[in-house]
Amino acid sequence: MIITVTLNPCIDYYIHVNAPLMEDEVNRGSEEQFKAAGKGLKVSRLLSELGIPSTAIAVLGGFTGKYIEQCFASDPLIRLAPVKVNGVNRINMKAWMDESKALCINGEGPEADNVTKSVVLSQLHRTMPNDWVLLSGSMMKGFDDDFLKEAAETVHAHGGNVVFDMEQASIEVMKQCHPELIKPNLYEYNKLLGRDDITAANLGEHLAETAGIAKFRLISCGKDGAVLATPEGDFWMDQPHDEMVNKAGAGDAMLAAFVGSIAKGRTLSESLLWAGAAGNAAASTLDQVTETLVESYLEHIRVYQK
Repeated sequence: MIITVTLNPCIDYYIHVNAPLMEDEVNRGSEEQFKAAGKGLKVSRLLSELGIPSTAIAVLGGFTGKYIEQCFASDPLIRLAPVKVNGVNRINMKAWMDESKALCINGEGPEADNVTKSVVLSQLHRTMPNDWVLLSGSMMKGFDDDFLKEAAETVHAHGGNVVFDMEQASIEVMKQCHPELIKPNLYEYNKLLGRDDITAANLGEHLAETAGIAKFRLISCGKDGAVLATPEGDFWMDQPHDEMVNKAGAGDAMLAAFVGSIAKGRTLSESLLWAGAAGNAAASTLDQVTETLVESYLEHIRVYQK
């Protein structure tokens, strides 16, 4: 089983701005979309499209929390495990001005108290041996490094595998949590190592620096593909340089397809191939990604070792 944990869910509000933004005046928009989101929930949604079941633990509160819960209620492959919090889940606005510019404003969200944290941990006590538990995205106020350590200890105590896709988690915390897999993008990988000079071109020279953090490190590099560092060697993924419509969803789709493929018993190279196809599919559209769309990119992705 795959379990996703979303500690700061949100509603993403997309709107196209019809003219240059004006200050102190009314700006008009069109093409509005509302999407229940948060990295873990996005992963569960993509897994469902690929025919893979998951449990989605999500901290929900207020009218926005009810909307998020309704969005997942009818999906037969997602078992939503809502954890109640006092307050209202955030709304993130993404105003698209043209093909290359967007104004993104993320809300803050509520604050988790000790009861909320305790309920999340009780959900993690249901982890079974060989389950994959994905801790993804940002943490709302109230969650901290100590909570992450306790969550990882709980998963490991039940024989599960921990996955981190969290910019807030420092290298020191992740070392103590012993994840099986981490999935930073290139910016996050630099931040993790306290650097700013690692690029797709020289990434191979710096993979060994994170060998002590996790067995697998899946690093996405935007248009330059991705690399999967493993004890068996490093796998590189090349992809078409198509124009990206939705950069925000590509990394979540990549992680979902990779872990889902591993859970299905695919090899590392096959899993990276599916991850690349899913990432490209998500980047190509603002609509829901389908398995057919993912499959259409498989022939355009190349995976190799070097």
